[in-house]
Amino acid sequence: MNDHLSRPYPMTLRPLHCETEDSYTRRLLKVNREFESHQKQLLRIAETETATLAWKDVLELKTGRNLRFGAALSTAELNGGEHRCELCPDAGTVRLMCTLCAKGEMVLQAPHFTSPVCIRHRRWVGLDLSTRQTTVDAATVRATLRFNRLRKAGRLTPHLFNVLQSATARIGNGDVADLAVIVDIAAVVTTGRFLEDFLRPGTDYAHAYGVLVDAVTGPAGRNVTKLVAALWGYLRPTLWALRHAVVTATPYELAWAHDYAVPQHLADAYVAAHQVIPFASYNAAGKGSSSLRISRGGLVICDHGHQHSSKGRCPVCTNSVVALGYNDLATTHPDVAKELDPVLNGATTAQTIQAAARLSLAWRCPRNRHVYWATASNRTQGGTNCGICSNRTIVPGINDLTTTHPRLAAELDPAYEAGHPATKMCAGSGDKPEWICPDCGHHYKMSLYNRSQGSGCEPCRRARLRSERTSLADTHPDIAAQWHPTRNNGKQPEDYSPGSNDTVYWLCATGAAHWYPQRIDRKVQGYGCSVCSRRRLVLRVNDLATTDPLLVTEWHDHLNAPKRPEFMLAGTDRHWWKCAFGHVKQQSVPNRRKSRGCTECEPEDRILN
Repeated sequence: MNDHLSRPYPMTLRPLHCETEDSYTRRLLKVNREFESHQKQLLRIAETETATLAWKDVLELKTGRNLRFGAALSTAELNGGEHRCELCPDAGTVRLMCTLCAKGEMVLQAPHFTSPVCIRHRRWVGLDLSTRQTTVDAATVRATLRFNRLRKAGRLTPHLFNVLQSATARIGNGDVADLAVIVDIAAVVTTGRFLEDFLRPGTDYAHAYGVLVDAVTGPAGRNVTKLVAALWGYLRPTLWALRHAVVTATPYELAWAHDYAVPQHLADAYVAAHQVIPFASYNAAGKGSSSLRISRGGLVICDHGHQHSSKGRCPVCTNSVVALGYNDLATTHPDVAKELDPVLNGATTAQTIQAAARLSLAWRCPRNRHVYWATASNRTQGGTNCGICSNRTIVPGINDLTTTHPRLAAELDPAYEAGHPATKMCAGSGDKPEWICPDCGHHYKMSLYNRSQGSGCEPCRRARLRSERTSLADTHPDIAAQWHPTRNNGKQPEDYSPGSNDTVYWLCATGAAHWYPQRIDRKVQGYGCSVCSRRRLVLRVNDLATTDPLLVTEWHDHLNAPKRPEFMLAGTDRHWWKCAFGHVKQQSVPNRRKSRGCTECEPEDRILN
């Protein structure tokens, strides 16, 4: 090996706590009276010797030490986590070591989560290079000791510290006054007593918010509003993780390493008694704090309680992805999901598709165990059910006309059935095949539905009504007397029963020269003339211009446009009127009649007098 690399330095130094490689190199070169060009020369020689030698290896050869710098420590060693994010110490900023500990030297420390105060010298070190080192009082030292105890116990994490620091918003500028507040609040919200009350089984988010406010109010002082809002946003992913365990029936676990971890026994008790309530109520309890939508390592929780890593709209809310327990078919439509065939659909299950899925799947009818095919969207949005039971799909031997109504199938016209087999018909269809009456031989057309409901040959029906004397003419002769003699195509009251829903024409019983259509059963129930009762408008019979010709002379054409008296009934709507004296008034027709005209005119001057 080259002698320049193997020859040790006359003076060697020990790396200080979490010191960076650059800081150590600068101090080592300075104590050996070397320049920056010396480092570059050694690196060129190392590259010539072997490409695997890094500057750390060169330093170990020159100092004879097994060097370990702060920047080379893993994330797990610095923070206890296995990932890398903006909160991990090796992703933060360097800071200056206490100058008294460094004996006046400028020693840069690699990012690491520790207290901003040097206990040995009672000196404020700060969190970054911009902080001015100053002496602190005894209260700050006590807060620092408590800070270290909470950090070592895992109760004060980088994420919680950053949340509280941002809420107080003064420590980063060198103000040490809020360190005690941060430590006090961190100690309160990480105690077992607080967690037991905060996560009391069976309670809602409003209860948890009230517990948080009560716990923070004392130590927070004037910053209580900001600190409560910040902590409520900080605890949101934890409560989401607990709710997620309930929704998906999976064990509780954190989605992000820096989220607030709940002891397992408290999490199990909360999950066991928790009711799935809308996650939007969490925002309502937090008074809409902006801290609720903080991004955690790229993860975001939407207002409806869906966690995603998308920068745009929530993919679960927009049904772009299937999330088990949230928008899968088994969760949103459990009754429909039970009918999904477990064999014929292969790997597709109710947990892997959404209610709006358009994939054709096999379903099994719960009533008759029929197998039919339909999309999930048709089942959930279109209300589609078993096509065999609803007679949309005809299966010979199950729901065809020959199987369900063999007597009706025997009455089909043979010539018609030759081209339309009864095995391809169902009793509920609206098709009108041709029939032959077995009693009188009459040929007629009628829908399959009406035939299955009891209707049949019309001449036989009329003959039966006459023979049994149950027709309208027999049971209600007074109503039959109002039958219109010419407008019913030759049909008579003797041809209908009192319960028929056919619509026929009647003569007005008041003697007025008009007629009207009405269903037979409604006429029997007491319905009168639709023209006289103003349920139907007939021009020049019951329109406003005909019933109140004198009153409509005061009709205001301009303000009532496009309404015209000759095309409307005298209802209770209010209209505009203008009398001969120029008074403009808005009244209904009944009130105008009652007042005999314009209410602003003298009674003797009104138009109806």
